[in-house]
Amino acid sequence: MPAILRFAESEADHDAIYRLRYEIYVEEMGYAFPGVDHQGRRLVEPFTLPTRLLMAEEDGSLVGTLQFNWGAESAFTDEERRIYRLSDFVALVGDEEIMIASRFMTRPSHRDSDLPARMLDAMFEFALDNNVPLLFADCRPHLINNYLRLGFRTFAKTYNDPIAGMLAPLIFVIDDLAHLERIKSRLLPLFRAKRPAGPDAIVSKVLALLPASTPVQLLSNPAGSPDWTGLQTTLAEDEISIFHGMEPEDVARLIEMSPVINCASGDRIVGQDLAERSVFVVLDGAVEVMRDGKSIALLTRSAVFGEIAFLLGIERTADVVAVGETKVISLRERALNELIASESKLAARFLLNLARVACLKLVETDRAGH
Repeated sequence: MPAILRFAESEADHDAIYRLRYEIYVEEMGYAFPGVDHQGRRLVEPFTLPTRLLMAEEDGSLVGTLQFNWGAESAFTDEERRIYRLSDFVALVGDEEIMIASRFMTRPSHRDSDLPARMLDAMFEFALDNNVPLLFADCRPHLINNYLRLGFRTFAKTYNDPIAGMLAPLIFVIDDLAHLERIKSRLLPLFRAKRPAGPDAIVSKVLALLPASTPVQLLSNPAGSPDWTGLQTTLAEDEISIFHGMEPEDVARLIEMSPVINCASGDRIVGQDLAERSVFVVLDGAVEVMRDGKSIALLTRSAVFGEIAFLLGIERTADVVAVGETKVISLRERALNELIASESKLAARFLLNLARVACLKLVETDRAGH
């Protein structure tokens, strides 16, 4: 029996959502939210009705939830207006024509099922049925590719959330069917069914407000990207490199669709004690590794970080913060896992390189301590 989707209505519904948020954000992800009810195992947040809280229930148990704030029902906060640059868009559309999605989560048992897609479909159907032309969201760097494949765009600079770390703001222009067709979004049939006529005139005006270049770009064509040249010259030829000994086509396949992120000084790219598994490579600039607030290393161009959490499946062991303007590539965890599962020879080479990088760091740390 597939999970049933509905909006939260009762106090019991909200309590179930707060408990799921605690399980995922606090226990699984390691986020240190203030004022958490650890005794009751609840993460209660300031948003209240009429914010929409979508619930996914299976056999009487909550297995997923998604929150979105609709301007027609609830006022946006000053922080939301700043992060998503809403002042740029309200001249074209009013608050009642904007939605902001957040707190999207499912239990681990359901993440590889069709449930996440069904929940997103329900949110988009709501937007389409209520003539909402703009949808905003944000995400951690390792999830950017998932959202861009749906039809979201990056459009504003990344920002530092005090709990989650670096987040990338995203925008979805609801009636831009040409974009959905161009990227072959799986949402296209739904949007065609709901929007049989041509796009609204507002689309071109909104698109004109979006920057030509954004802080986050996907390497959808690695061999044709300027970043690919940098990877070849500074990584593939480096004796201590995660790509050492690989053919250029293997490297291109490994990094394809991975986000390249332009970080501002002070951006926290990785957060200590958070449960994430992406591996990062510094393409330009530098990052500082901080453990318990103390600086332990400075990593420059071609350096790798995040490998310990990936190899051991543990929480992040340190904060990693951009020093000045810095560019990094986030290797997709799913791509790495698919490589390990399907191509043993290439995976063995990659894992050996990654282990060598980790061991070298241990040796350097040990020497520095003596």
